[in-house]
Amino acid sequence: MSHSRLLFHIVFRTKYNVPAIGHENSNDLYRFIWDFCKDNNCILYRVGGMPDHVHILVQIPAAFCISDFVQRLKVSTNFFIKNNPGKFPAFQGWNRAYYAASCSESHIPVIKTYIANQRKHHEQEDMISEFRRLTSCKIK
Repeated sequence: MSHSRLLFHIVFRTKYNVPAIGHENSNDLYRFIWDFCKDNNCILYRVGGMPDHVHILVQIPAAFCISDFVQRLKVSTNFFIKNNPGKFPAFQGWNRAYYAASCSESHIPVIKTYIANQRKHHEQEDMISEFRRLTSCKIK
């Protein structure tokens, strides 16, 4: 019997970095992402973010290519958001680029905490600096 455990920290941002995910409605989006993951046999460990980007820590099945997973997630969330324009009036879509890094099980608690503390974290670092740091593999 084969076994795989593919864990990823994924970050994707709004088109033009528009702050379109208001705090008051972000939980609706995060619940939708949780349902999407569950429906696709994924395990979502944490979801969170800021008005202009979303972080998730997720385990995906081996049958999923990471780029296909992210594309399907973005398409589904785009559809959800566009069907709730009163909650996300500034949303114009997702940026084409995204960040995805594989993670070891030992990093799960650290990344979960990192995602949970996004608001505090972004008091000291803007999203562009965060992307640059993440893509250079330096997690605080």
